Amino acid sequence: MMHFQAIARVLAIAVALAASNSIAQIATDGTVGSPATSLTGPDFTIDHTLGLTSGTNLFHSFSDFNVHGGESATFTGPNSISNVLSRVTGGNASVIDGTLRSTIEQANLYLINPAGLVFGANSQVDVDGAFHTSTAEYIDLADGARFDALHFGAAPNVTSATPSAFGFYNDDPASITINGTSIVNDGVFSVVGGNITVAGRVDVPGGTVNLASRQAAGDVTMAHTSEGTTFDPGDTDDLGSILLTGSGLTPPPADPTSASAGVFADGTSAGTIVVQAGFVDIADGAALQASSDGGSGGTIEVRADAVVITGRSGSSFTGIRAEARSMADDVIDIARQAEVDIQTATLEIYDGGVISTSTLGATAAGRILINAVDAIILDARSAPAIEG
Repeated sequence: MMHFQAIARVLAIAVALAASNSIAQIATDGTVGSPATSLTGPDFTIDHTLGLTSGTNLFHSFSDFNVHGGESATFTGPNSISNVLSRVTGGNASVIDGTLRSTIEQANLYLINPAGLVFGANSQVDVDGAFHTSTAEYIDLADGARFDALHFGAAPNVTSATPSAFGFYNDDPASITINGTSIVNDGVFSVVGGNITVAGRVDVPGGTVNLASRQAAGDVTMAHTSEGTTFDPGDTDDLGSILLTGSGLTPPPADPTSASAGVFADGTSAGTIVVQAGFVDIADGAALQASSDGGSGGTIEVRADAVVITGRSGSSFTGIRAEARSMADDVIDIARQAEVDIQTATLEIYDGGVISTSTLGATAAGRILINAVDAIILDARSAPAIEG
């Protein structure tokens, strides 16, 4: 576990340094739409005329894409656009530490950069539709077209078909580091790539978070329904690692029942968190949490070959928590109870790590579903590890 943490931190530093060496903050590469141009900040406007439209899809191609603290980047265009698909081709990782925005109503924003992605503690995403980001090397469309960030020519292969997969030509895709971000509008935040490190707070109030890590070449397919987009990253043997850690964040929360880092889908009605990887490591005051404040309970799903939760000596909550809170005494039921569903080969919990569901008010209790086909290991020195 410590070995992976060390690797994750080295990768995070390397990615950040690579991104900081970018010459331009936001510059198009001229392969899609208008000729190559460097945009003027600190409030960058990315109009649809800079890209290329095919039906309800709008395509952009950048040589560099960085939004630093205090800056913003805003995608604009007609409300007939359903999907904005953006790629970064210049070989530098992207740092997002300001506001990434789209003013196109109901449009989904896709952003891929095969060189890596870093979200800073000041980053904010304000997109009316869903935001899907990845270190994939291409986006496949449902009709067989491919929007490719590595192999592209004078004639871009763009169509009006729906995005169907994030794809990787090579093993060991670039990592994604999230030092904190917030998502506006009860939105959707999807992160798909190599190893993923969450070392700050990711706040998606009442929304949906998808984290999927893949270490092998191949596709992470998408399925779009009226309830949102789901991802299938493939067999666990092909998947990478996801680390959520509060290590290095000081001071810890004053409330020992609170976590200092992780993914939070809390809201009046709680959201949904789906995590898929070969190895999931939750440590040192980090959490996956979906708690309601008077509405439906949250849902947290974890699919991995191994899940390890390691607490922080009682100074803060570490683990997985879904809650449903009913503020009215006469409420008998709510639309959705809190649920934690873990499918894994091995589950290990140490040093006060916790998996819990709870209900406050006159509602049905939440559920914890654990299918660990090989082993469950609980540290006997700790407080109760599974509560529900």
